[in-house]
Amino acid sequence: MSEHSNFIDLLIELLIDLFSPIAAFGFIVVICHLIFQDRLRRSAFRIALEMFFLFLVLILAGLYLAYLDASDGWFMSIAALFLLIFLNNYTKTVRDGLHKLLFVFGVAFHAASCLMLLSDMLDVAFNVQKYFPITVLISIAAHTLGGWAVYRWFAPPLRQIGSRDMKWLWIVPVVFYVISEFLPFVNLDPGVFDAAHMPLFLIYLISSLAVCVLLLRILAGVSKNVRLESEAAAVNRQLVMQREQYLRLMKNMETVKFMRHDMRHHLTLMEELGQGVAKLEEYIQSLSEKLSDGEEKFYCTNYAVNAVTAHYLGMAESESASVEARLEVPEETGLVPAMDLCVIMGNLLENAVEACRRVKHGNKFIRVRACITGDSLSVVVTNSFDGLWHECGKEGVYLSRKTDKGETLREGVGLSSVKAICEKHRGIVQFEITGDVWKSSALVHMESMASILG
Repeated sequence: MSEHSNFIDLLIELLIDLFSPIAAFGFIVVICHLIFQDRLRRSAFRIALEMFFLFLVLILAGLYLAYLDASDGWFMSIAALFLLIFLNNYTKTVRDGLHKLLFVFGVAFHAASCLMLLSDMLDVAFNVQKYFPITVLISIAAHTLGGWAVYRWFAPPLRQIGSRDMKWLWIVPVVFYVISEFLPFVNLDPGVFDAAHMPLFLIYLISSLAVCVLLLRILAGVSKNVRLESEAAAVNRQLVMQREQYLRLMKNMETVKFMRHDMRHHLTLMEELGQGVAKLEEYIQSLSEKLSDGEEKFYCTNYAVNAVTAHYLGMAESESASVEARLEVPEETGLVPAMDLCVIMGNLLENAVEACRRVKHGNKFIRVRACITGDSLSVVVTNSFDGLWHECGKEGVYLSRKTDKGETLREGVGLSSVKAICEKHRGIVQFEITGDVWKSSALVHMESMASILG
């Protein structure tokens, strides 16, 4: 009976010694995967199963070494081997860059080692090392609260930063871990440990993690600014290209207009010269009728906007879509350049034509309205579409369907250009979907320079 009791006491003592490092390892595993929960290559169940067997091997190896009364060096070797196996598996399980993965691992390792030491401090301070349930509760409470804090602090900024921007940042938590190992107030030996040092150690843990979070947020801010500047530069380049395109379009339309005018005179002369030749007269008459049908349509007094509108509505009519336009766009547009209005009108109409082209059955139509209210110009384009669209998580951001097969969907360049123009002129752009009808609305302020200076 005495031998059985001694075995139970020995087993409990071994479990107490092993529980703290096992809890720390569990903390590392959970944090490293939880932060990247949406970028895992394997299911959570499979990862949990793999980690369960790895932990089982670790526990059995630790119990065996403890039974043999092996030195601490053996325990450290087993722990290091476990971490290497986990780190190799971790980099293959998460779809992200190595630098980011190493940083998260470093933070989790530093936090876990400090929390393990903190829970051991609490055990010694309250003299509960031999009471296994209390030790377990203290360790679970410390690691749970610490895990919640680490996840809440680190997960949001990590989603905003690419791995390339975090090169060598993983060294920071590693340095903090090394420092924690040499702090003078972490000695738990009897007669040396002072419970009054626990708040100091807790302050060090929180401060070190706060520094890591601060560096991460600064890096996230810089990365976001660089990304926004790059996107703005891309939109500006696109706007310049679109303005040039619309200028060429207007020049071509003007050239065609003069050519049609001159061609009518030539045909009239040819018709007079070819009198008496029936087939020639019939052919010339047919050409004259076609030239008359192709005369420029008039939608508004602003020549540039009229040219762009006529171009795209002509394309819509060639797609068998019914078109209707009522535009009140004056020749003078205040502080809004005519080319900016062309970008808005051209992109909205181009999307409408593309949408009508995708409609296989049913009525195809495009209705355009533009009017001035006060110092604001509003443009509304309503068109039929096939009822399919892709919307980003951010409200009001619709993804372009003009992508190659297998390419990631992204916001259309045309809509980005329209938004940029509207924001530039203190306006807005909105999209509404009702069944198989798509409605795009854009508004810009056209105030005069005198009203601004006044």
